[in-house]
Amino acid sequence: MQYSLMEVLTLTLFSMTVVFLVLLGLMVLMMVSAKFFGAKEPEPLPTPERVKNNALFQTDPLAKVAAIIALAQASEGASGKTFKIKQIEKMD
Repeated sequence: MQYSLMEVLTLTLFSMTVVFLVLLGLMVLMMVSAKFFGAKEPEPLPTPERVKNNALFQTDPLAKVAAIIALAQASEGASGKTFKIKQIEKMD
């Protein structure tokens, strides 16, 4: 069965129009659902309380471990250099 060029073009145009309308409908549904079910803006986080140096070591038993790991991470790949911790702050 042979189709004429006009039939092929008509079918193609009709199919593309149907696909376009379906996609347009999906876009409208997504926009409407976003308006109704959209997430509210999150509340800002409270400002963290800072605990420094010796007080931190007394309140948190893992603070020294964290400091040693931070030193090891900083000195990785830097042979011959020395590192010193100047300040430690815990951000809650």
